[in-house]
Parts: sequence; structure tokens; C-alpha cells
Amino acid sequence: MADLPTALIREILSRVAVKSLVRFRCVSKLWRFLIDDPYFIKLHLKRSQQNTTNHALFLIRDCYLYSASFPTLDRATLIDHPLKSDRFGTAILGSCNGLLCLSNGEDEGKGTVLYNPATRKNRKLPRSPIDFPAWGFLVLCERIVYGFGYDHVHDDYRVVRIIQFYEGHRDFYGSEVKVYSVKSGSWRRIADFPREYYLSYKRASGVYVNGCLHWVVTRKPASDGTLLIVAFDLASEERRVLLQPEYPTGEFHLNVGALQGWLCVLCNYPYIRTDVWVMKEYGVKESWVNLFTVSQQKIGPFGYVRPLAMKGSEVLLDQDSANLLWFDLHTQLAMTVNMRDTPRFLYAEMMVESLVPLQSHKKKRKRKPKKKRKNVETMTSIGYSDVTLHTPPLPHGGNLRKSTELRGCDVWDSICGLSLLAKMLLQLRCVCKAWNVVIQDPDFVKLHLQVSGEGLDNLNLIISGEKMHLVDFNLLNKAVQVNHPLKFGQGFTNVLAGSCNGLVCLANQDKEIALWNPMTGHYCMIPATKSPKDSNVLRSFIYGFGYDPASDDYKIVRILQQYGDSGYEFSDEGDSESEIDHFAGSEVHVLSLKTKCWRKIRCFPYVLCYLCSGVLSNGALHWVARERHNLDSNSYIIMAFDLRLEKCRVVSQPNYADIHFSMTLEVLGGSLCVLCHYPKCGVDIWVMKDYEMGYWQKLISIAQGKPIDVFQYIKPLAYSRNSRELLLLLDYEKLIWYDLLKKTMRHVCIGDLPSSFDTEVFSGSLLDPNNVSGNGVNLGGLNLTHTSHYNKQRNDSMVRHEKQSGPSKHSLRSLPKKLLCHIFSQLSVKVLLQVQCVCKTWYNLINDPEFIKLHLEASSKCKRGLSLILSGEKVFSVDLPLLDKAVEIRHPLLCSEGFTNLVGSSNGLVCLNKDKDFALWNQWTGKYERVPPVNFQLLNASYAFHCIIHGFGYDHTSNDYKVVCILQQHSRLKGGRMQSEIQVYSLKAKSWRWIKCFPFMLCSPCSGVLASGALHWVARQNPDLFSNSNLLIAFDLGTEKYRVLTQPSYVDTDFEMSLGVLGGSLCVLCHYPKESVDIWVMTGYGRQSWEKLASISQPNIAKHLEYVKPLVCSEDGTDVLLEQDNEKLLWYNLRKKTVRYVEIRGLPLLFEAVVCLASLAQIGKPTKKYDMMHEQPSKGCKSQWDKKERDDLDGFLTKGFKLKL
Repeated sequence: MADLPTALIREILSRVAVKSLVRFRCVSKLWRFLIDDPYFIKLHLKRSQQNTTNHALFLIRDCYLYSASFPTLDRATLIDHPLKSDRFGTAILGSCNGLLCLSNGEDEGKGTVLYNPATRKNRKLPRSPIDFPAWGFLVLCERIVYGFGYDHVHDDYRVVRIIQFYEGHRDFYGSEVKVYSVKSGSWRRIADFPREYYLSYKRASGVYVNGCLHWVVTRKPASDGTLLIVAFDLASEERRVLLQPEYPTGEFHLNVGALQGWLCVLCNYPYIRTDVWVMKEYGVKESWVNLFTVSQQKIGPFGYVRPLAMKGSEVLLDQDSANLLWFDLHTQLAMTVNMRDTPRFLYAEMMVESLVPLQSHKKKRKRKPKKKRKNVETMTSIGYSDVTLHTPPLPHGGNLRKSTELRGCDVWDSICGLSLLAKMLLQLRCVCKAWNVVIQDPDFVKLHLQVSGEGLDNLNLIISGEKMHLVDFNLLNKAVQVNHPLKFGQGFTNVLAGSCNGLVCLANQDKEIALWNPMTGHYCMIPATKSPKDSNVLRSFIYGFGYDPASDDYKIVRILQQYGDSGYEFSDEGDSESEIDHFAGSEVHVLSLKTKCWRKIRCFPYVLCYLCSGVLSNGALHWVARERHNLDSNSYIIMAFDLRLEKCRVVSQPNYADIHFSMTLEVLGGSLCVLCHYPKCGVDIWVMKDYEMGYWQKLISIAQGKPIDVFQYIKPLAYSRNSRELLLLLDYEKLIWYDLLKKTMRHVCIGDLPSSFDTEVFSGSLLDPNNVSGNGVNLGGLNLTHTSHYNKQRNDSMVRHEKQSGPSKHSLRSLPKKLLCHIFSQLSVKVLLQVQCVCKTWYNLINDPEFIKLHLEASSKCKRGLSLILSGEKVFSVDLPLLDKAVEIRHPLLCSEGFTNLVGSSNGLVCLNKDKDFALWNQWTGKYERVPPVNFQLLNASYAFHCIIHGFGYDHTSNDYKVVCILQQHSRLKGGRMQSEIQVYSLKAKSWRWIKCFPFMLCSPCSGVLASGALHWVARQNPDLFSNSNLLIAFDLGTEKYRVLTQPSYVDTDFEMSLGVLGGSLCVLCHYPKESVDIWVMTGYGRQSWEKLASISQPNIAKHLEYVKPLVCSEDGTDVLLEQDNEKLLWYNLRKKTVRYVEIRGLPLLFEAVVCLASLAQIGKPTKKYDMMHEQPSKGCKSQWDKKERDDLDGFLTKGFKLKL
């Protein structure tokens, strides 16, 4: 694996357990360097926090510390720690990111240490004496509490010690607060704890959540006794009181804790119960939720319980520091955890294991400076003075050609390189010459720009002010100062012209202009233009910068507007403009980056209102302007300057309710947006959803005072990853996240951010402004048949090497099959269909049934590749979660006339029906298989009527797809009894077969709902056709037998029932006419336990609602996508109980929607499998390779070491 890309090795190792990583440090110098890298440690910690693979439970009794892996909790293992002593007991003061804060007493014990149980590294804290106050005769230490947490702003771990002194007066408490910083390695005293607050518990450690430590306090204990929750911010060192939930009446003991990253409140009602409240969104009072209640009647008597962790619907509880319990949230029952070698512990702490280091601050001896190694390159080109790139050592004696040869370099470009960040690719350039050639190749640079521009991973903020700073948009943790090409001198540098495709246009007051790539450090100085000189004229320069895809060229627009009172007359191309008020005239110049020269064009027919740079959207620059002859008017114009035609036009505006505002323009998510600033009232933000049609939509309306107190200017920057929040620049001073649904905001804490600044969002790229169009390849549509000089040179060198030395075992095709399967399973279906054309080996691998199952499981877990299939007169596809456009797709039953019925979907296969025709179809691969028509014996139509109902699903027991057809016939001659007949089609057997009679009557001709391997319908008992009691029938596809399922406990049974599926769980929908719709979800199919998900009332929430069908949940689980009356799609918020309709272009008037998962499921003709021919090397060559392979193996593993991946 030593020849794999460093980024790929990092991705693999970041998913490995901590214990294995500690052993893997001994594999090689490269692996040790990667595992000890701070970036890798943070990446591994972030991924460990997202799942439970690296979580562990720590138990302590006396001086003994135990650990148990979570969630198995099978055995408690005794581990060593630095404070172990038979004389003193040890206490856990807190934990954070894999570090434990342990103490056994400051006076007689060994003190306090920070300890990483995974790496066995520790840091002993220096003793800090207590500074007793001088205002009392006899002062006692009434309370001593500690807290431990992480300050993400300064990237520092801190220990807080609070001591409260008592001098006889119950309402007067002095205090001492000290903070220990791991970075500085010393204690320092800060502002005292507020005297009106009294810590409720003597030894309670602070609970760390969201960068703050929390304690329960009382206000004036002798007179009031009100319980409060105080939060201590580790970054700002400020204290604030959090708002608590509305508790039910009754006396209880209050305490705080942490659960799944939420702050939780424990209300212990003595001898009755304990209520557990969690704050789903930190700092928002309305987000408090009563998660569960532990009753003593159900689990027995207890003094207190404390939640530790969650696993699905079960919560791990600490009961009286003596027992561990699994508490089921559905059944409200508890089960004792039977763990071997478990002590009767005194304290339990849940923590994620990590590699976070604890470096000492001992002074190192000065050594003579060593010569710089050839594989170290300083990143001075991008402005970072303290970052170095280390090239991993070359394996096998440093043979550069053998270690870097990739058999499929174009595939490496597509898979490995394109998905990496620009910062990471700059580091990979230093690995070897071959990688440097690949990454600098113009085709690769442009293709990487296309791929990286689709997501948020490559977004950055460029901060302009007195100095330039860069901020990673995904982290938003620190502003890093960078060097730029323009000198400060007498002018103030600013991002005036904007950014495009990773290039930033800079200008200053000295009229200097530069085109700059902040990631690579490359820049291009732009020649200046000559301006007319007139002492009586005031001039202002306005810039614009953008990309013209038609000519594959970048253009800079410079507008000179002149104002004066001297009757100035300005002419342009023979047209004279006399003085109009104070406006004298304008000049417009355009620079093409291809020609690198300015051209004077016709002046603008409008006057630009502000000195702001042009806003780039849809190939045009936009400004706020006014008519030349109507400068005093309040009517604004949105002027667009087309970069291709170099002509101006007026863009339509939204339908404003009030026109008394100040208008500014911005771009948000690639869409043009208008900001209407109403003085002392607020701001409205409009977004242009469709540029060609001129369709505007109001995004948000922010009023002064709530949620933002006072502001004068707001600038939208970008959406969050889930599109629920919007990043805003407020008054050029701070950045905030604004929640679009909850109408709340939260501040963004970024270290080293200047006090006043402007910012632009740009996507990191590898473009060189000096050679952005060097080979003439169109950036908008990449010519894949073009072969650059670099590609030709690279391919020729590979061919020569193959002829000389034969196939190399270090090529990409030599990767283990399991590793390739793991890599490919993370790719989308669209990419895999392209990758399979690379070579025969990959084609066989991707079309292997085992890999198809692996890819399907990976896609199902992460819910990747979901889409909506809409059926009607035509069939459409809508991408989830974009929901932007309905695209018509061709299907195998398109040639026949009539309405296409969507029977169902399973594992990416869709079953279509039109009259008697059936087809099983995979829309992604385009393959399908027609199903022969089913033969039913129909009664005479003159005295009977019939109905055929279908169902489609997957039988995992026989690995087979089945189509079910149910014929129901009603004969008047047989007393009104319904006759039912079932036939099942097997895709394996490719034939229909008859099943025994169906003793039920299905209530509606809807297709069967697939859930847990069975098809479900609403039915009634056959003799009781006119009964009001509905039954829930399940037809098992494996056993091909039916059964009756239990239904929810309805309060009112006067409703119409229908079925649906949501996230793989069966749903029952109770439609109360003109009142409401209740949605019940079966949480456990085997236990048949039901839970009411939502109740949508009419007309408070939704108007004119007759039928709804649940489709899918949002990523955060707060919204449910519903289909209403086969006409509309809407999002229903489960918390706020609000409805938001979805606007999709091209949506048909009537449709039926089904959620489908993208897959490679095979259908139709079997996939061709290619036979691979393996050439045998000569004997001498073979023995030489075998000897080298043995030498490599001896150098790779030490004796007795076994590596298992």
C-alpha cells in the first residue's frame, strides 16, 4: 500500500479504530507521519464522533480505572493511569475529545493530570495555590468545582477551577476562578464568579456542551433558592444564564448532563420519577424537549439516574453509581447490563477515543540547523509561512518510475484527484514528478474545477481590509493572513471586482489591478488605463469581473463615472452628453485576459448608484442603476452587462410591497438576489429562481430587533450544507448563521478576524491566471478527445517503461480486490457506469453480483442516490434532495398508449404496468425485462365485475424479485360474495404460478406497500364486505402466505385508512374528512409497535387536504416530504407543525410519486463477463520479482507482527 496516494491512505486510516492506529504507527515512517499529523487527528476525531466505533465507557472506583467498548459493553478492562495510588482515590473531573481530566487531591495527592487512555500519554498540571480573600477573619472554602473542555476558537484545551468562600453570611460569597491553558501550560486568574450565584453541589464538575461548561446554581440561597443553569464560555470566558424548559408542577432536584452532544436537564422527583429534558438546538428555549421519563414503578426504586449514551431507541443509564441499565424508550422497560469484571463503580463517563496529543512545554535544546531535504517544500506561494509539505519516502530504493506508475492515470484523475480539495492537491504535487505533471495538466485543472464547483467542500472566504485573510468555509475557525500581489503603499487594498472560478480580482486606490489565485499564489498584473484629466471633475472607478463561457475568456470591466459642476461636456463615439445635474459622463473599458489589453466600448446608458463591484450571475454583471435623466427618482433599475455580447439590458424586478428602501445586489448559490434595506425596520432578501423567466421569490425578511438587535447592512454569503441556514455578513463586523426555518441566529466565532472587513466567497481551484486559456479547451464543455502535450509525454513514458520492464506490480490495477470494492462502493451509480469502461477488470468487478449488493447496502445506509419517479401520462424523474426540476425519462412501455401505472420500486428496480403489459426496469442502467401477461379466468362481464391489484417487491430469502397480481371478482349470482385469485411471477423462474385463494377483499385498488419483505393492503373479511372494520393484511414474499397485523390504538375510528412507507417503515394514514390526517409509523416490525408521527389538521396547517402520502424524511429528520392529492409536493415540519410547498419546474398536473434508490441491479440479458489473460514472466524475471517481494515483506513487517485490514 506504500504506492497508494497519500490522500487515499489518509481516508482509509481515518476509519480505523484508535487501538489499531497506535499499532500501525510501527508499520512505516510514512504511516507514522500521517497518523501523527494534526490534520489527520482532527479528521479521525470528527469521523469517530459521527458513529460509535471509537466510543468507550470509563468506570472508576477508588484509584482503579476501567474501560469497556461501546455499545457491546461485554467486559470491563482494568487500565493503568498516572494517578494510581493505594493511598488516594481518583476522581474524573471531565472528559473531552478523548482526554480525561483526573485528580486525586491538590494537597496530599499527586494533583491533576490530563490523560489520553488510547495513547497512554498524559500531562501533569502545575499546582496553583488558592488566593484567599483578605476581607474576612475566618474564610472557608465552601465549594471547589472543576470543569474541562475544548476552546475551538483558539484550538486549546482548558481546565477551569472555581472556588467559593464562605464567611458566615448566607447571601455573600466570594470566589476565585482560574483557568489552565494546555497551549500556554500555566494557570491564570480571571474575573470572579458572580456573588449572587451559589453553586448547588460541592463536587459537581462542569458539563461540557457546545464549547461551554455548565453548572446548576441558586440565586441568593438564604432568601430565594431559584435554580438556574449558568454557562461558562471557554472562548470568551463570559458567563450567561440559559433559559430552561417549562417544567410541570412539583418539587424536584435539578441537575445537568450531556447526551449525544445535547445539553440535558435531569428533574428527579423523589420516589416517583426522573424527567430527562434535552436542548436540541443550543441556546434556543423552544428547542427543549422532554426526551423520556424513567418511572420507579417500571424499573424499581432508585435515588437518581443519569443518561450516558444512546443506541437507537435505547438509552444507557447510570443508576445510583452502582448499576448500568439499558432503558427502552418505546416499551419504557429497563434491562441490566451484564458486563464481566465490572466493579461496583463510583462514577461512569462516556467518551470517544482519539489520538489527541498532550505535548509538554519543556524547553528543547538548540540544535544546528540541518539542510533542507529535497522532499520538503515551503508553501510560501499561497501566503502560509508556517506550513510545510512533506513528501513520503519513496519505497523500494527510491525508484521513482516504479513507485509512481499508474496504469489508469485518467481514471486516477477522475476518482482520486477530482474529489480532493485544492489544498490537498497542492500537497500531492510534491510526491513525485508524475503526480506533479498530472495535477498541473490543463485538462485536469479544468475538470477539477467543474467537479469541485458542485459542492461546498472547496469553498473559502477571502477577507479584505487592511490585510488579506483566508477562512475555510467548512471550518470557520480561524482567519489566516495571506500575502497578495498588490502593495499597500498609499492605497487601501480591497476585493472590488469580485471572484470567479477561484480567481480573485484585486484593486486599490492607486488604480492597480491584479488577478490572483489565493490557493496557488499565482497572479497576473493588469495594465492600467489612461483617464482624462480635469481638475473640476470628481471621478469614481467601478469594477466588474467574470467569465465568458462562449469565448472561454475572463473579462474585467472598468467603469469611470465623472461628476462636476462646471458644465463639463463628455462625448463618446460622436454622441454628446451635456451636464445632467451633477453627472458629467462615463467611460467603459473591457479587458480580455486572452489579449491582455483594454478596449473602450460604448458608455452605459444608465448611472450606477453605488461604487460596488458588479455581481456576476448567468454570464452577466449586474449593478443597481438609475436613468440618466431621472437621477432624483427613487425608482431603481437592475442593469445587466452581458459579458459575451458586451451590451446592457434591464432585468425585471420582484413585486415589492413597499418601494421606500435602499437596494443592493448580491449572488447567493449562483442566483442573483436583491436586498431591500428599509431604514430602522429591516431587510428583505429576494432570490431569482429562474433567470430566463425572471421569476423572483422572497427568501427571508429580517426585522430590526428580532432576532438581530440593531443593524444597518446585511450581506448574504452562502447556504449551509443542509440549506437550512444562511451565512450573513453583519455591518462589516461579524458573521452570523441565520436559520431560515426557525428565524433565529447564532454568531460565528473565528479567530484572528479583523475588526472591520468585507468578504467574498470563492471556490478553491488550481487555475493559473497567466495560463487560463493556454490550450484553447472550452471550460464550459471540456473536450475529452483533446490530448495535451503533458498527457502525451506522460503516456509515452509509460509505454516505454512497460516495454522495458513489463507490467509493474505497483500500478492501480494491482490493488487488492477488496480495497477496490470498498472504494467503488462509495461512488454514485453515474460514476460507476463511466468507470466500468476503463478496463475489463473493472468492468467485471462492477458488474459482479456481490459488488452490486455491497454498493446497494452502502447506498441504503447513507441514503445516497434517492430520486422521485412520477408516473402519469408520462414518466418523470426528480432528484432528491434538490427537488428542482422534473425530467422526462423514456421507459420500456412508452410505445403503448394509456396511463402508466407505477406498481412499486425495490432496490433500484421499478415495476411498470399499462393494461396487461408489465416491465421491470432499471432507469439508471437502462436495462429492462418484460413480464408475460397473467392469465386469469374472468366471469361473464354481464353479471360480474372484476378488479386487478398489483404489488412488487424483493424476496431476500430466495434472492428473487416477485410481481403479485390479485384478481377480485364480484358475482351477483352468488349472493354478493367476492372471489379472489392470486398469481405470483418470479424473476428467477420467469413464470407465473397460482397461489391459494385470498379470503379478503381489498378496500382500494392501490398497489401493495412494500416493507420488511412483505406487501401490505387495507382489506376486509370476505363475508363482511360492508363492515366498517378495516384489516391490515401482509403478504410475505418469502413464504407466500398472508397474515393480519395489529393496528395502532386509535382514539377515533371514523376515518379512511391508507398505507405508505417512510424510511423503510410501514405507515398507516388515518384521513378524518375535513378535519385532519394522522400518520402512524411502525417502529418495530417484529414487535408491531406503533408511534404517532404527526397529525396534520385542517385548515390551520393545510387547506383543502383530502389525501396525503409520506415519501421521505429530510437529512436531519425534522421534515417529511408528502404527496398531496396527487397534485402537489410539500415539506411538513414535525416540530413547528408548519407546511412548505415545493416548487418544481416541469411538474405534471396529476402524478403518482414513488421513491427510488439508484443501483446497479441487473435485469434483462445477463451482463457479459470478459476473460482475463495473465502473461507469465520469464523464469529469471519471476525469481527476481519473488526475491524483491520477500525483501519488501521483511522490511515491511517486524517479527511477530500481523497486519489485518
